[in-house]
Amino acid sequence: MNIFVSNELLGWSCDSSGLAIFFKREKDFVRAKNGGGSPDQRRIYQRFEQLLESGEADVEDTLDGIFIASGNAVRLDPETRAILCLPSSWPGYFKLETHSVPNLDDFDAVVRLIDVAGNPVSSWRLRGPILEIGEEKYLPSVSEFGCLSAYQHWRSLNERKESDHLRMIHVLMDAAESGCRIDVAQVGNIQLTVPGECGVDVEELSDGSLQLTPIPLVDGLRKLLGSRCSKGASPSEVHRAYREAISERIVQLEGVGREAILRIGSVIVLLDETQTHQARGVAKSRRVPPEQKAAFRRDPAAWLAENIFVHGDVEFLPRVIGIGEWNGGYLGASGELGEKIDWFDKKPEPEPAPKDDAAKERDGGGPDKDSSDDLGDDHGPLVPIIEKNDEELGWGLRGERAEDSETVRFQPLLDRYPRKPFPHQEEAVLWL
Repeated sequence: MNIFVSNELLGWSCDSSGLAIFFKREKDFVRAKNGGGSPDQRRIYQRFEQLLESGEADVEDTLDGIFIASGNAVRLDPETRAILCLPSSWPGYFKLETHSVPNLDDFDAVVRLIDVAGNPVSSWRLRGPILEIGEEKYLPSVSEFGCLSAYQHWRSLNERKESDHLRMIHVLMDAAESGCRIDVAQVGNIQLTVPGECGVDVEELSDGSLQLTPIPLVDGLRKLLGSRCSKGASPSEVHRAYREAISERIVQLEGVGREAILRIGSVIVLLDETQTHQARGVAKSRRVPPEQKAAFRRDPAAWLAENIFVHGDVEFLPRVIGIGEWNGGYLGASGELGEKIDWFDKKPEPEPAPKDDAAKERDGGGPDKDSSDDLGDDHGPLVPIIEKNDEELGWGLRGERAEDSETVRFQPLLDRYPRKPFPHQEEAVLWL
């Protein structure tokens, strides 16, 4: 029976939003916080500190512990799960069983849990991040949690449309491709893809006008286009073939549903509500007249806002592909006061040539008496020397001169920093 490991140090509780983990006795928490207690107590508290510092957990003051949201709890690595006495993921596998096909009204589906003996589980419950099967409790992996959450959300819908069916199936198929143990064979030979965003392609026509095409930006275009795209096609040829495929199917964007579905061969492209609104807006007004072409090229977003999305009915305007000139801007391209820094116009300045002794005497100075005496025959650069134990740092000459008695060494004093590093940070500080 796989339940939360019985232990004297930690307790836990969960709700629909996440998992709380806490010391059972306040005195154990106080000891660990002050650097005392047993090694296990200190190890648990240090892991609490790690999760809090990384933003993966929140403080549970009243419980002397932490609260981890469901999405973060299922991402905990095996070591953290062991330290915090959390259970393993589901040891069996999942199986998707379907009836009919997603575009028909009688479509139905069920995700069954199959145990290690090959027997289906009669009932299960997902409460927050915890999978409950009778008295047994499991903390699913990220992919397992994604499958169970998607299926549970789909079952909770009062009215389910084709796009709802496809989105749930896409999550399960994507999890299977990522290594999750789930059998999706009953879905059949379909390919689902979800675009990251919906862009706008611009093509100049023979009459001088511009034609706009909504382009769902997806990965794996060559595979998606299949025979429409030759094996050795250039990226521009692949994009052109994709634009033509979208143009031929532009009518598929019409409809009353909030999520549009594009079918290109055996591939189904599933747009979300925002992408659908953007694509439909562009599809209804695809032509930019010749007299407005210059204004469009100068500021595509402004033109779209003034001519297509005139009521501000989309939160984000679609991005126009291939319009505008890159000015060399990137993070750090302006100064502290916002002034433009033209890094592309900078020229390296030559270093001044070293002066010989005669030149130094002419300038009023004398020769540097110690310029080479202490270097002996080794004129190599001074380099930091990191010892194998990663705890002692020496500044001196390279290689064979490292063990010279003149080498200056020091032990880093971690207490001199504005905040003393946590124990799990000390190794990184020493490396730096």
